[in-house]
Amino acid sequence: MRSPKSSTFLLLAAIATVLAALLKPASATVARALAPYEQGGWPAALEAIELPRGRSYVVVLQVPTVRPFDMRDVDRIRDTILANMIDAPGWLDEKRLLGHSVIAWQCRSGRGVAAMTGESDGQGLMMAVGGGWGATPLVSAYLDGRVLRDGASFDRYTVAMARGEGAIVAFEVSEQDCQAMRTFLGRFLDHPRRPSQHYGLLLDPMRFEGGGCTSFALAMIASSGIWNGGERATYRRIDLYDGVLGRRAAVPAGIVPYRVAQSPGEEKIVPFAALYLRSWKSGAFAETVRIVDPELIFAMLVEMRVAAGESDGWRAARRLSAEDPAVAAAIAEARAVMARYPKRRFLAPDGYSVLVLERR
Repeated sequence: MRSPKSSTFLLLAAIATVLAALLKPASATVARALAPYEQGGWPAALEAIELPRGRSYVVVLQVPTVRPFDMRDVDRIRDTILANMIDAPGWLDEKRLLGHSVIAWQCRSGRGVAAMTGESDGQGLMMAVGGGWGATPLVSAYLDGRVLRDGASFDRYTVAMARGEGAIVAFEVSEQDCQAMRTFLGRFLDHPRRPSQHYGLLLDPMRFEGGGCTSFALAMIASSGIWNGGERATYRRIDLYDGVLGRRAAVPAGIVPYRVAQSPGEEKIVPFAALYLRSWKSGAFAETVRIVDPELIFAMLVEMRVAAGESDGWRAARRLSAEDPAVAAAIAEARAVMARYPKRRFLAPDGYSVLVLERR
């Protein structure tokens, strides 16, 4: 008769065998999904960042818009879009009109980089300028979403970074957390709903709906645990009004508009000029939406750099005022994150500054 200890040992061995069989294919599936993002390592601009091999890191890069994007309410959003468009001609070569967010990682399994992009042909602008859709394109979804290895041509932003106009922070993480982020990315890429092909401000990457470049970066941050829930401070709730939300019956291919007219009689045409001449609070209240605010992420990254000893400069001057309660909350979360990283140092590869936060 088999002893209880022997039976227990055999049961545990059987469980371990099953788990190994299950985990190995899962790991292989993630590796296959991430191969396009890891096979080439990091782009040249990132490769210059010297991080100790054998330790795991998540690198967050943000290059903001030309002017701060004030999302406290819809009229401030309107004014910011106008200001950035006026400034755009002198910045177009550096792709600074919209800004961008990129996530890179160094796990024991290798290095990779990814960023989400979409609406690559200016479909939203064409809807607003010639289609009578008003502000509807800003909250619509686009079916040309892509997750790119090079962060939508990462090197485009190196000039701005060299001037000190980007914010880059490398966070040391456990290998387990690094792999958790890789697993999330693998699921995002292979999910049956194809979230990587859906690009839009209102889509939630954590629910595998799709996302924008900033919300996708935030989902990667959340999956790695580097901010320990602090990412919740980067959301804003914004009230929408139907005065500038156009709706048409004919929908452009590859776009899922926020609102659609069911018949020509239900159409509402909003001329492009009305976006700048009319308050975006006009008309009836539509709904309150929850959107990731890139400026709150920027405020967190800048506060981390200031807390690490960076003197006031372009970044601190550009950050929105902490008189805004949302900015104050983001700064408080940044300080909480910093408390978990006792070792702080700056690197200056290729003329731009990188803050490295380490646990030992």
